[in-house]
Parts: sequence; structure tokens; C-alpha cells
Amino acid sequence: MKTIRGRLLATLIGGLAVTLSVGGAAVYWIEEASLTRAFDARLESRARSLATLVAHERGRLKFDGGDAALVLADAYFEVRTLDGALRKRSDNLEDFALPAGPLDADAVAFADVDLPDNAAGRVVWMRFDPAIEDEDEDDAEPPAEGDEEEDEYLAHGPVETLIATAALDREPIDGALGTLLSALLIVGGVVAITVAGLVTIGVRWGLRPLDRLRHQLSSVSGQTISRRFDDGDTPAELAPVYVELNHMLDRVERTLERERSFADAAAHELRTPLAELRSTAEVAVRWPDSAEAATALDEVLAIGSEMERLVESLLLISRGHATAGNGSGDRHPTASIVRSCLARSAKPINDKRLQLTVEVDEAGTLPAPSDAVEIIVRNLIDNAVRYTPSEGRITIRGERGGNGVADLVVENGPAGLVEHDLPRLFEPFWRREESRADRTHVGLGLSVVQQIAHAIGLRVEAALSGDQLRMRITCGG
Repeated sequence: MKTIRGRLLATLIGGLAVTLSVGGAAVYWIEEASLTRAFDARLESRARSLATLVAHERGRLKFDGGDAALVLADAYFEVRTLDGALRKRSDNLEDFALPAGPLDADAVAFADVDLPDNAAGRVVWMRFDPAIEDEDEDDAEPPAEGDEEEDEYLAHGPVETLIATAALDREPIDGALGTLLSALLIVGGVVAITVAGLVTIGVRWGLRPLDRLRHQLSSVSGQTISRRFDDGDTPAELAPVYVELNHMLDRVERTLERERSFADAAAHELRTPLAELRSTAEVAVRWPDSAEAATALDEVLAIGSEMERLVESLLLISRGHATAGNGSGDRHPTASIVRSCLARSAKPINDKRLQLTVEVDEAGTLPAPSDAVEIIVRNLIDNAVRYTPSEGRITIRGERGGNGVADLVVENGPAGLVEHDLPRLFEPFWRREESRADRTHVGLGLSVVQQIAHAIGLRVEAALSGDQLRMRITCGG
């Protein structure tokens, strides 16, 4: 399972491991380079000492063996000509030959090599010209009594350039580097374990606000919707989350409150016709053959029609939300939708002798699914027809912008409304007092319009222009 805690721990501990590894490797390489430089300086001094022990005297190549025993006791060495001919080799090499170096090098050169007994070593090659000694034999002092002649004559011939090869065992370097590596591994391991533990504790402590938030979220229910999240000592990073969650709960609470109010209003609206239906049915049952029975049946039919309209309005709201949520329905020109809705209301328009004016652009559309737009337009026109008195006026006008998106305006009047009625027009089951006696109106038309328009991103605006009620459908924003 992917968790924030797991990701943080993996990132921090992984980063720590990489940092320790890179840091340890850098320390190791720096120390190795430092030790190698010091070791190479020591090797070079051995090679130069070897070169000073070789001289050319009266046509002979001479080697000072006495001094060699002092200055080269810990070294392996060879002296060769440029063509590889051996002139001198240390006794500790026996039959082992050191590798030949770069003959064209003007300076010293170093390399790692194998020494006798498979020991790891490091070698230096250095070109040199032997010193020339022209001491006369008559002037030479004889060796003192008891002294032995330690000079060794290596070869006869002219002066030639030689290569001094000196090698030392790498054990001092390898031992120091091994000790350093062990120390780095031990210290790095201790540091890694310690820091990993501290990071684990720190991450667990740092994520406690998330655990508290989860606990608060789990306690939210329909009965505790009014409760808000307590940010307390919440870190700054989570403060916006708490704010947005509380805003979300505010919206949810308002929505639930509207739903409760709507359900209460619907129940109230249904209770009245149901009670009347029962009373009327009781009258018909008590006097089945009287004139009251026929009247009761007519009343039952009217009450049933009223309840049917109420249920249809509720279904319209549900279907409109579903249509908006699914985004179903192609976009059709608004004019064709208006004509279709007017055709359904033709009879009441003619019966009330209403003055109808339609000015809708044939190419204009509303930016929403046509199924939902048709529900909105049908309810606006139906509302205008129902509440406009006989011989009143209804104007339907479309206004199209350059992008083909049209606003739709439906005006009707005289409306008999005042300014403070406008905010209540969209409340479910709200009707003016003089309209309450008309049982053909359930008061849900504009509520249906507003809820569906909001769901599909449109906006419905109500305004008064003289005695005319103007309803405008426009893009949301």
C-alpha cells in the first residue's frame, strides 16, 4: 500500500543512504589519492637514490653496493638500459623481473604491479644518465686495512642513458585504506541506523495531524454535519485543507438543509390533497347514490390531477439533474426548442388570448445539453402562460453573440409582482397569495428551472421591467 509515511521514509532514508555512500566514497578516494601521492614521493626518492649509486668510471659502469644496502634495504630495484638489458637487480628479486616501463618518458612514471610472493606493490621508472667519475688510478686511495671494496663494476663501454626501476610493497597504503574503509562502514552504519530511527520518529510525529484529521473525518455523519473540523495546532501546510473541508461541510449542510426544506414542503403539499382526497372519498362512500357522490368524484379527479402535476414536477427535477450530470443530448438551436414548447402550450395561449411575440435567432444555441435546455425553456414558457392574465403579453427573445451562444429572454405580464417577491420566485412551492387557490399550480416550475440550470452551468436571472417579469437564461459565471 502506498502511504505518505512510506514515501517520506523511503525518500529520506534513501537520500540519506545515497548521501552517506557518496560522502564515504569521496572521503575514501581523497584519502587514497593523498596516501598514493605520499607513497609515490617515497618511491621517487628511492629511484633517485638508486640513480646516485650508479656512476661511469674510466669506461666502466660502477654500482656502489655499500650505500645501496642502507638506502634501498626495503625496496626492490633494477637498473636497465633503454633496450632492456639488465645491469643490476636487487638480491630480494632473485629471478623475479620487474615490468618494463615507458622508455620514452622524460619524467618519472608510476604503476601498480605484482611483487614476489604475489605481494601487491607499486613501481616507479626513472630515466637517468649516470655520473661520470674520471679519478686516476694513481691518485686513488687504497682501501683502509680491514675495509672491503664494495663497488661493483657492471659493464664496460661508453656512457649511456639508463632506467632506474624501484618498487615498494603497497601494504602501508592498503592497510591504511582498509582501516579507513572499516571506520567509514562502522560510522556510516551507526549514523544511518540512528538517523533512520530519528527520521521514522520524526515522520510519525509530523504526520500526527493527518491522523487526527482522519479521525475527525470518520466522525462526520448526517447527525453531526453541523460539526466543523478543529484546526487547533494544525501545521501551516494543512491549514488550507481544514479551511476547505469546513467550507465543503458548510456547502453540504446548506444542501442538506435545502433538501430537508424541499422534502418538508413536498410532504406538506402532498398532505393537503391527500387529506382532501380522503374526505371526498368518505363522502362518496357514505352517500353513493346522491348528487354529492358525483361531485365527490369530480373533486377526486381534480385532486388526482394536482398530485400528478406535483409528482411530474419532482420527476422533472430528478431527470434534469440526471441529464445535466450525464451531459446527454446534442445541442440544438434554441429556436427549434422554443417552437416545440410553444406548440404544447398553444391551447392555453389561445384560450387566454395572449399576445405572443417570438424573436429568436435561428442559429443561436445555449451551451448545454438540449434535453436539459428543453426542460428549462418548457417550464419558463409554461410558467409565463399560467401566470399571465387573459389578454396579457408574452415575449420570447433570443440574443446571439459572435460565438453562436445565445441568451434567452422570456417576458410576461402584467405579472402582479413587486421587487421583494423576486428572491422568492425560485423557492419550491412558493406562490403568491392570490394564486394559492388555483390548484393547477404547484409552485415548482421556477425551482425546476433554477436547479437544472445550475447543474448544467447556466444562470437564470429574474427582473421586473414595469409590470413585466423578465426571465433571462445566460451562461454561468
